[in-house]
Amino acid sequence: MTPIISQLLELCLLRRAPQDLPHSPALARGLIVAGVGIDLLYATLIDFPQALPRIILSLSLLLGMPWLLLGLRDKRARYVQTLTALAGAGLLLSALSLPLALFFADLPAFVPGAKPTPQQAMFSLITLTMLSWKLVINGHIFRHALDWPRLPAMLLVFGLFLLELGLDSMLFGATASP
Repeated sequence: MTPIISQLLELCLLRRAPQDLPHSPALARGLIVAGVGIDLLYATLIDFPQALPRIILSLSLLLGMPWLLLGLRDKRARYVQTLTALAGAGLLLSALSLPLALFFADLPAFVPGAKPTPQQAMFSLITLTMLSWKLVINGHIFRHALDWPRLPAMLLVFGLFLLELGLDSMLFGATASP
């Protein structure tokens, strides 16, 4: 396993912090491009309405929010490593979720008020677990990047998640982004 993948896995297991990653703008760009690529692959393999604008929204928030937050805390020198951590963790989780999404892709659509099938329930549980872990990882990253205690960092990440959901819903309708 390459050292950067190992470091990102340790970050996702909360054993490393963003400052432990190399300060490399090229690495950050590469992880971002790979993340966009996997999101586009996801959208191609699984019918997803308005995928490209949703990916652009997500990318804008990924690039903009750490820049803004670190600037407000006068810690903009941490931007590259924070971005590397966020993009790398997101890429690993996307790579993990893609096979799961393909496995469950043929599930019938959930009908409100109807009892979910066991496969639908399993998919929902896996999705909720992965989303929760992504929020924990991002909270860990922002906690270290901003020098904040855990709870405020988690509240920040939850707020950013709600912001993205709200913008997605406002711009594209009720379907969640990839």
